[in-house]
Amino acid sequence: MLNLTFFSMRGNDGTRSALNAGAIRAAGRGGVVAAVVALLSTSAAAFCGLQSCPRPAGPGEVPVVEAALRTRGVSYDLAGYQGSYLVTAPRLFVNRGRVSVGAEVPFTRLDNGGAVVAGFSNPVVMARYARRLSYAWSGEVGLQWELPVGNRKDGLAGDHHMLLPWVGLRHDFAPAPGSVSLWYASGMVGVSTALEKAAADGAASGLPLAKPARTAHAGHDHATPVFVNPHADREAQARVAVGWTRGRGTVEGFGLAQHDLTGPEDGARTYARAGASYEWTLVRFTSLQVIADVPVTAARRNEREIGLSLKTGF
Repeated sequence: MLNLTFFSMRGNDGTRSALNAGAIRAAGRGGVVAAVVALLSTSAAAFCGLQSCPRPAGPGEVPVVEAALRTRGVSYDLAGYQGSYLVTAPRLFVNRGRVSVGAEVPFTRLDNGGAVVAGFSNPVVMARYARRLSYAWSGEVGLQWELPVGNRKDGLAGDHHMLLPWVGLRHDFAPAPGSVSLWYASGMVGVSTALEKAAADGAASGLPLAKPARTAHAGHDHATPVFVNPHADREAQARVAVGWTRGRGTVEGFGLAQHDLTGPEDGARTYARAGASYEWTLVRFTSLQVIADVPVTAARRNEREIGLSLKTGF
């Protein structure tokens, strides 16, 4: 999947990857990279969340191997500074029967006021079990795992694990007599939780995935913005969609929501966006998609998003 996305970001969530505005102003534009390195010690810079998980599938054959490339460009205006970053993530999925296993490794280039850093962000691996429940219904259960690997020195990756188990359902409505179009509705819900790699005293933990990570609430201002993929250490997430397929084309309207479960002091708990997409099948297992969404709540983590996707399989 080639996913080219451009949006401007104005975050007000300070639970992860916080960038202290006062420190940035003190450092000046020429020293912004040093501020990023010093203050983004728990950066969240991966394609994590339900938007990266496989969608509940409808009827039809599934490719054995699906190769993908997801790229998005992001522009922002935060704390008086303007910049952008580009994330490119090769992605590969293998489908065997009802089980799918896949991974993607993001590479991020951050340009903050002319100061440029680049490196790998946290990779994610995913596993899913999906099946048809009846003629009209299909369901899935899955797990996404964000790994503590990447360029932590330049603030492009965090040292945390993050797990996101999810479930999804899809209903395909029976077409009207003589109709060549098909309506469907789908939904996904999950809860993401950050896990720490070491015990609280700094010693290596015998069970590194068994203890929830310490939240980033202590020691920073919740009103400070973040640059890359802001999210809390624990969130409930949901995605709902309604789509219409006719011939090779599919139109879909969707909504995305993230609800902060860590009790943020600024009171901003729910972030929701709504959008639409159009997908055109080029050849078997290959399609082109355009997608856009905007925030619909006062609390927001980005202003707008526009994407272009190309996916293929064999």
